Amino acid sequence: MSADNLPLSMHRRDTAESGYMRHFILLMSAVILLSLALFTLVIPPSYTSGAAAYSSLKVPTASLAIVGPVTAYADMPGMPENSNVLASPQSRSGMSTVQVNVQLATLLMNWDPGTGDDFSQATVVMVTPGGSETLPRRTTPPLSRPGWSIVNKSGVLPGTTANANDLLEPNEQFTLIVSPQANLPAGTPFFITIRIPGVSPLTIGRSVPVPLQPVMDLG
Repeated sequence: MSADNLPLSMHRRDTAESGYMRHFILLMSAVILLSLALFTLVIPPSYTSGAAAYSSLKVPTASLAIVGPVTAYADMPGMPENSNVLASPQSRSGMSTVQVNVQLATLLMNWDPGTGDDFSQATVVMVTPGGSETLPRRTTPPLSRPGWSIVNKSGVLPGTTANANDLLEPNEQFTLIVSPQANLPAGTPFFITIRIPGVSPLTIGRSVPVPLQPVMDLG
Protein backbone atom coordinates (compact mmCIF):
# COMPACT_ATOMS: atom_id res chain seq x y z
CA MET A 1 0.00 0.00 0.00
CA SER A 2 1.43 3.36 -1.01
CA ALA A 3 1.74 6.31 1.37
CA ASP A 4 -1.02 8.07 -0.58
CA ASN A 5 -3.36 5.20 0.13
CA LEU A 6 -2.73 5.15 3.92
CA PRO A 7 -5.74 5.87 6.09
CA LEU A 8 -6.16 9.50 7.17
CA SER A 9 -5.88 8.49 10.86
CA MET A 10 -2.35 7.12 10.27
CA HIS A 11 -1.27 10.36 8.56
CA ARG A 12 -2.53 12.35 11.54
CA ARG A 13 -0.76 10.01 13.99
CA ASP A 14 2.59 10.34 12.15
CA THR A 15 2.24 14.13 12.07
CA ALA A 16 1.45 14.27 15.79
CA GLU A 17 4.42 12.04 16.68
CA SER A 18 6.77 14.19 14.58
CA GLY A 19 5.47 17.30 16.34
CA TYR A 20 6.00 15.75 19.77
CA MET A 21 9.56 14.79 18.80
CA ARG A 22 10.38 18.31 17.62
CA HIS A 23 8.99 19.81 20.81
CA PHE A 24 10.95 17.31 22.91
CA ILE A 25 14.23 18.13 21.12
CA LEU A 26 13.63 21.88 21.50
CA LEU A 27 12.81 21.45 25.18
CA MET A 28 15.95 19.39 25.87
CA SER A 29 18.10 21.93 24.01
CA ALA A 30 16.65 24.73 26.14
CA VAL A 31 17.31 22.76 29.35
CA ILE A 32 20.95 22.12 28.37
CA LEU A 33 21.56 25.78 27.49
CA LEU A 34 19.94 26.92 30.73
CA SER A 35 22.05 24.47 32.74
CA LEU A 36 25.27 25.76 31.13
CA ALA A 37 24.26 29.35 31.85
CA LEU A 38 23.49 28.58 35.50
CA PHE A 39 26.77 26.70 35.88
CA THR A 40 28.69 29.71 34.59
CA LEU A 41 26.88 32.15 36.89
CA VAL A 42 26.63 30.12 40.09
CA ILE A 43 29.61 27.78 40.28
CA PRO A 44 32.78 29.71 41.25
CA PRO A 45 35.78 28.95 39.06
CA SER A 46 38.79 27.31 40.65
CA TYR A 47 42.06 29.18 41.05
CA THR A 48 45.70 28.44 41.81
CA SER A 49 46.93 29.69 45.18
CA GLY A 50 48.19 33.23 44.79
CA ALA A 51 46.29 33.88 41.54
CA ALA A 52 43.17 35.99 41.11
CA ALA A 53 39.83 34.47 40.15
CA TYR A 54 36.40 35.96 39.51
CA SER A 55 32.96 34.97 40.79
CA SER A 56 29.42 36.32 40.74
CA LEU A 57 28.58 34.67 44.06
CA LYS A 58 27.87 36.96 47.01
CA VAL A 59 30.13 35.02 49.38
CA PRO A 60 33.30 36.03 51.22
CA THR A 61 36.68 34.57 50.42
CA ALA A 62 39.65 34.30 52.76
CA SER A 63 42.30 33.51 50.15
CA LEU A 64 44.84 36.12 49.07
CA ALA A 65 46.11 36.64 45.53
CA ILE A 66 49.14 38.38 44.10
CA VAL A 67 48.28 41.16 41.65
CA GLY A 68 50.83 42.02 38.97
CA PRO A 69 54.58 41.49 39.24
CA VAL A 70 56.63 41.38 42.44
CA THR A 71 59.16 44.22 42.51
CA ALA A 72 62.49 44.25 44.36
CA TYR A 73 64.82 47.13 45.26
CA ALA A 74 68.55 46.76 45.79
CA ASP A 75 70.53 48.56 48.51
CA MET A 76 69.01 52.01 48.36
CA PRO A 77 70.17 54.03 51.38
CA GLY A 78 69.16 57.67 51.65
CA MET A 79 65.75 57.26 50.02
CA PRO A 80 63.64 60.42 49.60
CA GLU A 81 61.58 61.34 52.67
CA ASN A 82 58.24 60.28 51.12
CA SER A 83 59.52 57.09 49.51
CA ASN A 84 57.54 53.87 49.99
CA VAL A 85 60.75 51.84 50.22
CA LEU A 86 62.15 51.06 53.65
CA ALA A 87 65.44 52.88 54.14
CA SER A 88 68.46 50.58 54.13
CA PRO A 89 70.92 51.01 57.01
CA GLN A 90 73.61 49.19 55.05
CA SER A 91 76.08 50.07 52.35
CA ARG A 92 76.60 46.41 51.36
CA SER A 93 75.03 45.65 48.00
CA GLY A 94 72.05 43.33 47.88
CA MET A 95 68.27 43.27 47.70
CA SER A 96 66.84 45.40 50.49
CA THR A 97 63.08 45.51 49.86
CA VAL A 98 60.29 43.58 48.11
CA GLN A 99 57.05 45.21 46.99
CA VAL A 100 53.94 43.15 46.25
CA ASN A 101 50.28 43.97 45.52
CA VAL A 102 47.63 41.70 47.07
CA GLN A 103 43.87 41.41 46.93
CA LEU A 104 41.27 38.79 47.78
CA ALA A 105 41.31 35.90 45.33
CA THR A 106 37.67 36.47 44.34
CA LEU A 107 36.29 39.79 43.09
CA LEU A 108 32.70 40.50 44.10
CA MET A 109 30.29 43.16 42.92
CA ASN A 110 28.47 43.06 46.28
CA TRP A 111 29.55 41.94 49.73
CA ASP A 112 28.54 42.14 53.35
CA PRO A 113 30.16 44.91 55.46
CA GLY A 114 33.11 43.59 57.44
CA THR A 115 33.95 40.90 54.90
CA GLY A 116 37.66 40.53 54.17
CA ASP A 117 41.11 39.77 55.57
CA ASP A 118 42.29 41.77 58.60
CA PHE A 119 45.88 42.88 57.99
CA SER A 120 46.09 44.37 61.49
CA GLN A 121 46.41 40.71 62.58
CA ALA A 122 48.88 39.72 59.85
CA THR A 123 52.22 38.03 60.47
CA VAL A 124 54.86 38.33 57.74
CA VAL A 125 57.79 35.90 57.67
CA MET A 126 60.76 35.89 55.30
CA VAL A 127 62.73 32.66 54.88
CA THR A 128 66.18 32.54 53.27
CA PRO A 129 69.00 29.98 53.30
CA GLY A 130 70.23 31.86 56.38
CA GLY A 131 67.07 31.19 58.38
CA SER A 132 63.57 32.45 59.13
CA GLU A 133 62.79 36.03 60.15
CA THR A 134 59.45 37.26 61.50
CA LEU A 135 59.19 40.90 60.47
CA PRO A 136 57.53 43.56 62.66
CA ARG A 137 54.96 45.86 61.13
CA ARG A 138 56.03 49.48 60.59
CA THR A 139 53.28 52.10 60.53
CA THR A 140 54.99 55.35 61.50
CA PRO A 141 57.40 57.11 59.11
CA PRO A 142 60.28 57.06 58.75
CA LEU A 143 59.97 53.32 58.18
CA SER A 144 62.93 51.29 59.35
CA ARG A 145 64.30 47.79 58.75
CA PRO A 146 63.56 45.03 59.35
CA GLY A 147 59.82 45.25 58.83
CA TRP A 148 56.79 45.30 56.59
CA SER A 149 54.19 47.95 55.87
CA ILE A 150 51.05 48.72 53.87
CA VAL A 151 52.08 51.65 51.71
CA ASN A 152 49.03 52.00 49.46
CA LYS A 153 45.33 51.06 49.46
CA SER A 154 43.24 51.31 46.31
CA GLY A 155 40.10 50.01 44.63
CA VAL A 156 40.41 47.55 41.76
CA LEU A 157 37.15 48.40 39.99
CA PRO A 158 36.69 51.59 37.92
CA GLY A 159 35.57 54.49 40.07
CA THR A 160 36.24 52.71 43.39
CA THR A 161 38.63 53.54 46.22
CA ALA A 162 39.72 51.71 49.34
CA ASN A 163 38.87 52.94 52.81
CA ALA A 164 41.53 53.69 55.41
CA ASN A 165 41.15 50.63 57.64
CA ASP A 166 43.38 47.54 57.54
CA LEU A 167 40.60 45.18 56.42
CA LEU A 168 41.33 44.04 52.87
CA GLU A 169 37.82 43.88 51.44
CA PRO A 170 36.59 42.46 48.13
CA ASN A 171 37.59 44.77 45.27
CA GLU A 172 40.34 46.44 47.34
CA GLN A 173 44.07 46.14 46.73
CA PHE A 174 46.90 46.65 49.22
CA THR A 175 50.51 47.37 48.28
CA LEU A 176 52.94 45.87 50.78
CA ILE A 177 56.66 46.38 51.21
CA VAL A 178 58.75 43.77 53.01
CA SER A 179 62.34 44.22 54.11
CA PRO A 180 64.64 41.81 55.98
CA GLN A 181 67.29 42.81 58.49
CA ALA A 182 70.16 42.18 56.07
CA ASN A 183 70.45 42.76 52.33
CA LEU A 184 70.19 39.58 50.26
CA PRO A 185 73.02 38.94 47.78
CA ALA A 186 72.34 38.28 44.09
CA GLY A 187 71.17 34.72 43.44
CA THR A 188 69.69 34.21 46.95
CA PRO A 189 66.35 32.36 47.00
CA PHE A 190 63.75 33.62 49.47
CA PHE A 191 60.15 33.05 50.51
CA ILE A 192 57.70 35.55 52.01
CA THR A 193 54.69 34.11 53.84
CA ILE A 194 51.70 36.24 54.90
CA ARG A 195 49.59 34.66 57.66
CA ILE A 196 46.26 36.02 58.91
CA PRO A 197 44.12 34.15 61.48
CA GLY A 198 41.43 32.11 59.73
CA VAL A 199 42.96 32.73 56.30
CA SER A 200 44.93 30.41 54.02
CA PRO A 201 48.58 31.57 54.11
CA LEU A 202 50.00 33.20 50.99
CA THR A 203 53.62 32.27 50.18
CA ILE A 204 55.66 34.14 47.58
CA GLY A 205 58.84 32.43 46.40
CA ARG A 206 61.46 34.25 44.33
CA SER A 207 65.24 34.62 43.88
CA VAL A 208 67.33 37.78 43.89
CA PRO A 209 68.28 38.46 40.26
CA VAL A 210 71.81 38.28 38.91
CA PRO A 211 73.12 40.89 38.33
CA LEU A 212 71.55 43.31 40.80
CA GLN A 213 69.70 46.38 39.56
CA PRO A 214 68.27 49.31 41.57
CA VAL A 215 64.73 48.17 40.61
CA MET A 216 64.05 44.56 39.61
CA ASP A 217 60.92 42.84 38.25
CA LEU A 218 60.71 39.41 39.89
CA GLY A 219 57.61 38.37 37.95
